[in-house]
Amino acid sequence: RDSKDYKDMEFSSMVIDEAQYIKNHKTQNAKAVKSIQALFRLALTGTPIENRLSELWSIFDFLMPGFLYSFARFQADFEVPIVKRSDAEALDRLHLMTGPFLMRRLKQDVLKDLPEKLEKIIYSKMEGTQKYLYQICCDPSLCLEGYEEGSAKLSTCMELVSRAVQSGHKLLLFSQFTSMLEKIEACLKKDSISCYKITGATPKETRAKLVEQFQKDQTPVFLISLKAGGTGLNLTAADIVIHYDPWWNRAAQNQATDRTHRIGQEKVITVYQLITKDTIEDNILKLQESKKNLAEQVLHADGVSLSALSRQELLKILG
Repeated sequence: RDSKDYKDMEFSSMVIDEAQYIKNHKTQNAKAVKSIQALFRLALTGTPIENRLSELWSIFDFLMPGFLYSFARFQADFEVPIVKRSDAEALDRLHLMTGPFLMRRLKQDVLKDLPEKLEKIIYSKMEGTQKYLYQICCDPSLCLEGYEEGSAKLSTCMELVSRAVQSGHKLLLFSQFTSMLEKIEACLKKDSISCYKITGATPKETRAKLVEQFQKDQTPVFLISLKAGGTGLNLTAADIVIHYDPWWNRAAQNQATDRTHRIGQEKVITVYQLITKDTIEDNILKLQESKKNLAEQVLHADGVSLSALSRQELLKILG
């Protein structure tokens, strides 16, 4: 919005945090950031590849425009061979090019005292009318007005929440659907379980106030929309995380989980992912795994440094 103010300025250094926000090079966001003049650039992100390999190109286009060639050539030389054909030679070449400019730090490497994170998938099986309707995995009433036959997943979720609250736990419950959070909120009130809720419509001042209260008081459940709760919240009072519905990119869910699995956490964290069995959600899990594997393949960069490369290797990279 204020990119014009920087038009005639030049900085010695430019550091961008949450660099995944420029992953799409066609957006005004990315174009504005890349238009600023700086002699040195640094990008920080926990998810350099969220959906597709070309997102890495966009971040490098900010760091060193032209280094990974044009967008079209990057797709032809790297994205298509690596993703579509599992081309090991193309992957090795990309490692050589990007490795010297990547410094990767895993949470377990820098937070030695961080408690363990346990991850579990809980399946719900549709019965009766919901099974007949199929694919409305969260709750058929989200789509069908007047539906009152119940939801297998909602029943599973409420049972899980009830047991956890009775055992003295505090929970974060994420869903990508704000309408689903409203239904869960209504169920919690019916069961006399107090909760807070944050969505994209929640003002910043209110968000901060609710976070502070949850950290201090006895309210056991915090309902959070996935996009609103992906960054900027410190909720270490919770030790259980429930992802009500799977987002097709695991990185977004991990960022949400990190609202509690972070510096200051002293308890073991248990993360539950709720899946409706024999539905599209099973396939979403497979998609999550494939995206995770792609990121791991490309970003593992085994300590490659510029000084370790020979002249011939450098010329090969730049050619």
